[in-house]
Amino acid sequence: MSPDSPKKLLIVNLHFAPFSFGGGTIVAEACAQRLRVAHGWQVLVLTVIRDYNLPDYTVRRYAIDGIDVVAVVINSEPDYQLDYDNPRFDQIARSVVQQYQPDVCHAHALQGLGVGWLGSLQTAGSSLAVTLHDCWWLCDRQFMINSDGNYCNQTRVSHEQCRYCTANYSHLLARDATLKKALSQADILLYPSEFHRTLHVDSGLDSQKSLVNKNGINMPTTDYAPLRQQALAGRRNTVFGFTGGPGKIKGAPHILQAFEEADLAAYTLQIVDSAQNLGTSWQSSEEWQSSAKIDFVPAYTQDTMDTFFAGIDVLLFPSQWKESFGLTVREALARDVWVIATDCGAPVEDIVDGENGTIIPFDFSHHGLKVAVEQLADREWRDYQNPHKESLHSFDQQAAELDNLLTALV
Repeated sequence: MSPDSPKKLLIVNLHFAPFSFGGGTIVAEACAQRLRVAHGWQVLVLTVIRDYNLPDYTVRRYAIDGIDVVAVVINSEPDYQLDYDNPRFDQIARSVVQQYQPDVCHAHALQGLGVGWLGSLQTAGSSLAVTLHDCWWLCDRQFMINSDGNYCNQTRVSHEQCRYCTANYSHLLARDATLKKALSQADILLYPSEFHRTLHVDSGLDSQKSLVNKNGINMPTTDYAPLRQQALAGRRNTVFGFTGGPGKIKGAPHILQAFEEADLAAYTLQIVDSAQNLGTSWQSSEEWQSSAKIDFVPAYTQDTMDTFFAGIDVLLFPSQWKESFGLTVREALARDVWVIATDCGAPVEDIVDGENGTIIPFDFSHHGLKVAVEQLADREWRDYQNPHKESLHSFDQQAAELDNLLTALV
């Protein structure tokens, strides 16, 4: 590469704008844009889209916000093996690598894309960085949720325990061998939090290659402070907010139980109908049937989140699995919103119990949440500010750190 030519980066992720979904995709998109604009990278994205007007594995090209995208149409859900071993995607990815000749490939979520194509990077003289956003590389159920629907609570992922959670143990071993071999080809392995890195290193991944590139967030705009003060001026009682959706993994049943049993004179419980971002709604779900008073509020985006957070005092995050980061938690903390969270791994790394949030036991019970809600329901929030904002990273900070890591591979 000549001194005057741009550094060429290939980013591979299951989703990408305008078909965004999930916190990992938000991070991938934010860093891609900043690496291109602020740090001089030429960026090409390889991703997957659904387009039922086209057959599977048709290739589409488009550009969004200055970034070129190669999108592979995959309308069908991958079966167990295609989830990690997809020869048809391999063929397309190898062609992209051969033609684009990236200096570095940064792989994010690869479920459904497979990993067979990663070997072509070394042939092309390209380095490889992999960000492990969740537990897909360790767990064939991706989030370490066992066959009973509960978090398995392993601190070192072991086949001896996993064998009781899979329908086919030989498939599990084959999958693990394939993914471990793929990761061995990476130059660096990146993690969004210290908790997530520790889990993977303790589970056998190379500690020397494993580095934390802490996730950033979109910080509040300059309009946020007056927006929040205006919202607080009209507040009559504590407003609790929840963004996680129905289902026990995010703790929705615990929220309903806690508010049904809590001794509260008055409160507001806002549930964000995030399914609206996918063209549906959670409001008619039987899982939300409760004697607790619920106010459903519209789904928000990264551009409109300030309005939502200005309207609540306490974010509820009673997650029932150990999470790799917790984007919503940091977004709330940056906006002077108190957080009640279970001791669920990385989300609590930026919470100082009793000072900017309440950490409740990770015990699959709603009792800790009930007590915390009762303690906070009558608190005055007008003068509250998070005293620990310095621990939070912006996307600008994450991208600057990522630029240093990737440039070192060129």
